[in-house]
Amino acid sequence: MTTYSYQLSEVNGVLVSNPESQVIDQHDAMLSFELVGEAATNFRLTGYTANDTKNQLGAASFNKTETVMTIPDANTKAATINITVLSAHRTTGTVYHTDPSAVNRPPS
Repeated sequence: MTTYSYQLSEVNGVLVSNPESQVIDQHDAMLSFELVGEAATNFRLTGYTANDTKNQLGAASFNKTETVMTIPDANTKAATINITVLSAHRTTGTVYHTDPSAVNRPPS
């Protein structure tokens, strides 16, 4: 199983994704979203929403500290999936949205 990683970092009080988008070119892939740097201290990942009209993404799972979220991606149908990663500030509880995308291009 191939893992495609996104790093979420805090920039001026907002979480940003690096990369913002990735081409997923393997079946049964895993999307991994990881809080890095100060973001790992200040935030926790809480879930995601997506415009997954072709039912490619599965349920999210989290590590114990809620700094890594993984989502299975079947990648059986071509689609651009806009993902909204949900996170919460550990002190204030304020909810934040980060909007990376996955471009599914299944192998032939």
